[in-house]
Amino acid sequence: MRIMRVITLATVVAFGVSSCATVTSSSDDPCNIFVAGAAGAAVGGATGAAVGSGNRWAQAALGAVIGAAVGAATCLAINSHSKQTKTAEQVEADVKRQNRGQLPATPSLLSYSATISPDGVVKPGVEIVVASNIEVVNGQVETIRDIKETITLIGVEGKALTTHEKKVAEGNPGSGAFHNTFGITLPNNAPLGVYTFRTQVYVNDNPTRMIDNRVQLAMVGDRYTVALVAAH
Repeated sequence: MRIMRVITLATVVAFGVSSCATVTSSSDDPCNIFVAGAAGAAVGGATGAAVGSGNRWAQAALGAVIGAAVGAATCLAINSHSKQTKTAEQVEADVKRQNRGQLPATPSLLSYSATISPDGVVKPGVEIVVASNIEVVNGQVETIRDIKETITLIGVEGKALTTHEKKVAEGNPGSGAFHNTFGITLPNNAPLGVYTFRTQVYVNDNPTRMIDNRVQLAMVGDRYTVALVAAH
């Protein structure tokens, strides 16, 4: 009897995740990451039951539940682009003029900024773009082998929803200045509240400065407002 209850629970949970995604998603919203929060709680309960039963059928049903939750949590699309705005020669010449003709001892991040738009009123489905400017320079002995920027979307409850990594100057690392963008569209069922878009640059896999840009998603009449809260 206990085994039958476990299998039924897992089946109901899996059906609940599926039906929730169907109801809350639209054709404009194929990726529903916000189902994962509710699914996660159900997965926790089903996990204890399946492990306690020791039954392979119950554990198989649990696997289906976990798969549904993970799939919902990881399908948010993030579009990223990068372009070089200053050559290696330009950046190194500027640094040498300011540093007695020398480059720094090790690869360095010279400057980093990130902004977010829009900061006004948008409807669901409008892309939010985080744009950054990165300037780096080679060291005297060690050169830059790899430059990347990551963006992490943090939800209204303060938990990371997804992280995306973008190689900067892929195939041609080294000194230079670069303009990078990430485009994220929050789905129609996104909870109202403050979202954090956290970006960070890595040079040769070493983390450098981190920047948080925050927006508040709020209902105003039949429209959503995305208002700039803070960046630091």
